[in-house]
Amino acid sequence: MRAVMSTGAHTARHLGVWRAFRSLLAAGLVVPLAGCTLVVDTSKREPCSTHAECTSRYGEPSACVESSCVKLLTTECTQVLPEGILQEDNTILFGYMGALTGDFASYGTPPKEGAELAFDEIQANSNGFPGVGNQGQRHVGMLVCDEGSDPKKVARHLAEDVKVPAIIGPSFSGVTLDVLDVTVPDQTLVISATATSPALTDVADNGLFWRTCPSDVVQTELMKYLLVELTSQLTSAGTIPDNRDPKIAILYKDDSAGRGLQLGATTMPNANQAAPPVVSGLQDKYPNPQNLDTVDWSSHADRVVSYGPNVIMALGTSEFAQYLMPRIEAKWNSNLPQPWYMLPEGDRVGQLTDFVGQNPQFRLEQRIIGTAPGARQSRLYNNFSDRFKGQFSQRPPGNLAEFAYDAAYLLVYAIALSQQPFPTGPELAAALTRVSCDDGLLTPVGPGGFLDNFGKASLDGACINFDGASGPLNFDNVTGEAISDIAMWCLQNQGNGPSYDPPLKSYYSAADDRIVWKNDTPIDFTQPDWCNANSESM
Repeated sequence: MRAVMSTGAHTARHLGVWRAFRSLLAAGLVVPLAGCTLVVDTSKREPCSTHAECTSRYGEPSACVESSCVKLLTTECTQVLPEGILQEDNTILFGYMGALTGDFASYGTPPKEGAELAFDEIQANSNGFPGVGNQGQRHVGMLVCDEGSDPKKVARHLAEDVKVPAIIGPSFSGVTLDVLDVTVPDQTLVISATATSPALTDVADNGLFWRTCPSDVVQTELMKYLLVELTSQLTSAGTIPDNRDPKIAILYKDDSAGRGLQLGATTMPNANQAAPPVVSGLQDKYPNPQNLDTVDWSSHADRVVSYGPNVIMALGTSEFAQYLMPRIEAKWNSNLPQPWYMLPEGDRVGQLTDFVGQNPQFRLEQRIIGTAPGARQSRLYNNFSDRFKGQFSQRPPGNLAEFAYDAAYLLVYAIALSQQPFPTGPELAAALTRVSCDDGLLTPVGPGGFLDNFGKASLDGACINFDGASGPLNFDNVTGEAISDIAMWCLQNQGNGPSYDPPLKSYYSAADDRIVWKNDTPIDFTQPDWCNANSESM
């Protein structure tokens, strides 16, 4: 159990929602964290004093770990960033784990880019940060690894071979639960920007799991509110007959995130919540295998088409846009109104924009409304976005990139707060309990004022009030997570294909438990150009 220290305020309502929701998830979703630690034989390794020495000796990226050289690259771990960081003395190396290849690369790559930008900024703008005592300037980088088919193997390489003090990632909640089997016994901190399942809130992590993204308990609040608004408008417009209830289909992925979203959408874990649970006439759970080609996607699509819903809530990730949506659209009964799609952040991926752009006959831009953690309304988001575009060929930040950017900066400020030259995972975790102090130094994310803020955070007894690109990030030090406003998104026609950018101006305020509409007027979803008319740029 983490010691509770001064944090930014959470609303009592949402703490009550989380605690009640955890009790619903306790059975079956939280896996026990049992496992053994792999003992790495260092007796045959060559002695060393610097990463540069090892890299030169082996002719490939290598690190000096406990005075012995360790090769960093594996089949899954293929890159060390920033480039050239191993040539610097006193480099603290973190790990990054994400879905970087295959069907889910569009989900894991944007957070990797967010973390990459953070570490690049720290190195390029301030040449790292000061050491402790007579120690020279320190530097920071990350070993980038694909979760691949064996995430525990990747975690063991990072935690046991390379002995990183912390890992940013993994991408998915189920993978995170598996990885914690390795990292908790190995005393490695894990901070995720993308694992949103409520099953992670109460996992037995010894204080070594934190996340910058909010639990899906918060995201499903917006989805429920939106469903009420959307179906009410469709009924008023005559799309849904006023003599019957809306027909809602829920498709969800059989993993901890999909099950958590489904449970959040269909239950009311706290009596004070205003958003009613979703009443669905069809709930269809589809598999989560390693090989997506082995799933009988047509049978799942046929169930949906046969039911003929007005709204489809697709609670999964890129597999929905790649395998299910094309089949549903192709088989849809032309005598029925075309369905609306309500999608969480896991579906905000390249496969969706590709399908929509390649199939204009379906006019899907008019029928998709999505939600995602981080309303991108924070005072620091635009600065982050501009720097991101400058680094990545004018591409806007992808899904959840800002949460990984914040996670990287949080780890560096935790180094300062720890006052240790090379802090361990538990020391970094203890320092994270002092990043959300209401009366602490306001510490904005980003390169501006970084060295000055780092120095102040290094003082005895320092406590900071971190302000991220994703929002204030007022952590609950017991759970290691923070609530966040939730964005709405749609697919805007930019002339060269559909785009998620800019986001919609309307969003869900977690503090107020309500939708904040642009100009205090609900979006009129019955208008053909509702998406473009309500974007941030309008």
